[in-house]
Amino acid sequence: MHYHINKYRSFYFCALLVSGPIFPVLAADTAYIPSGKTALTYVDTSIDTIIKKVPSSVINTSSTTMTITADGTTIYQANMSGGNIGRIDAVSGEVAGEITIDTLPTTSCTGGLVRSLLVSPDGEALYATVKYLCNSIFTNQLVKINTSTGEIVAFTHGGLSGAMALSPDGSIIYHRRFFTYVHSCNFFGACSSSQAEYTRALQTDDLTPILDTVNYDTPGATKDLVVSPGGEKVYELWHNNGNSFIITRDAANLSVQTSLPVALAPASNIAMSPDGSTLYIIRRASTDGVGGILEIIDIENGVVTASHAIDIDTSLAFSVPSMGNTSLGLTSDGGKLLILAPGNERVFTFNTSTHMIENSLSLDVSYTIGRFVAPRQAHTSEGRVDRVVLDRIICRNLTTRQSVIIYGPTYSFDCENAGLLILPGESIDILLKGTAN
Repeated sequence: MHYHINKYRSFYFCALLVSGPIFPVLAADTAYIPSGKTALTYVDTSIDTIIKKVPSSVINTSSTTMTITADGTTIYQANMSGGNIGRIDAVSGEVAGEITIDTLPTTSCTGGLVRSLLVSPDGEALYATVKYLCNSIFTNQLVKINTSTGEIVAFTHGGLSGAMALSPDGSIIYHRRFFTYVHSCNFFGACSSSQAEYTRALQTDDLTPILDTVNYDTPGATKDLVVSPGGEKVYELWHNNGNSFIITRDAANLSVQTSLPVALAPASNIAMSPDGSTLYIIRRASTDGVGGILEIIDIENGVVTASHAIDIDTSLAFSVPSMGNTSLGLTSDGGKLLILAPGNERVFTFNTSTHMIENSLSLDVSYTIGRFVAPRQAHTSEGRVDRVVLDRIICRNLTTRQSVIIYGPTYSFDCENAGLLILPGESIDILLKGTAN
């Protein structure tokens, strides 16, 4: 009995008809990590193993921003030092196209430096915070891009930090807007001014403001924004003049509900557990950036439940919007936290149940803003047969030429559990040998 799974995950049966269902399984997540200023590195999060490195024409700097579509098929990536936005096929790692953002429509603004990226739940819109030069003055813009055409379809003033987050249904985008207040000017034209950033809520259709609230009249920087799974709350990692807080806002009106102080300075983004109960951040362990502290926060009660020292270098300071240099990404089940540490050229994996660092991978990591961990597409590499006792199952990845053998007697099999590594789009051949009852 033999059947073949092609790259579209369809089954073709030969010799004997399999009776009983073949059940699909969702493989572990993949971490897509910009590395070495030249490549996109794939890490299988289930076994903490580097699967492959793919040279990339759009990764050529030590700091990058990226996002991944909800279905895990497409990666959008840009260098924070300039250049276009690359559209990358997540299966092959190849650049499938580029989106040009070097000019802002209907304006004289040019130069486009991408600060952060975010893709809509349906994958039809890409949001980017971009720094432009407009009439000899630098300005930050939040732009909406149609992913089908690559065209900028809406834009509005953005913030220095680049922090933004979408509501779960994708109808609202939260971001920070930067302002310079001119208080007064004297007879000679000299003016006094101050700077501030607002947290805003916009309709994603056309980026029309829904809520626009002044919260601080000091030039504070928001490191990150995340929205609770139900969309009721917005969490903001805020920092200014040595003071750092995790601020909880009511999404309905953006009012501040709680402020949890963060010692020293944050050195990472926020990672939120799938159920929204727990936040993870890394802060500096000392003012000189020697060492980091991973803090685990019960956000409902506003308390730090655990702190873990991690031997990482948090002293490196990349360009805005960073105030640190580490990046956090959770697997879809919340069981594992990946920590990208460019200062150490390492990727650490932290088990969120045991609170232990499980592995440390050597990798020349780029500083990365945005989502870099995503579930693989569903595919079938396990199954069960009725009225046939299986003596041997041979699982082969025809793309990588890896093979594993499962010995019976058994009625079921799981090729990935037996050690077969599979990426979406790869061709898999499974040979079943047994005796019909």
